[in-house]
Amino acid sequence: MPTPPPSGLHSRFLAMFALVFGGEMISSLPYHLPRYYRPTGLGGLGNGDLA
Repeated sequence: MPTPPPSGLHSRFLAMFALVFGGEMISSLPYHLPRYYRPTGLGGLGNGDLA
């Protein structure tokens, strides 16, 4: 049975993973928000061709 990693290494990995994952989520917002909220945003303009 393998031994668990030292707690310092484990917490450092977890912190780096959280930073990278958080950065990826923030940088993906400009791509995903218009895609998910397109019908609501375009429907409010009153132009039926775009919705």
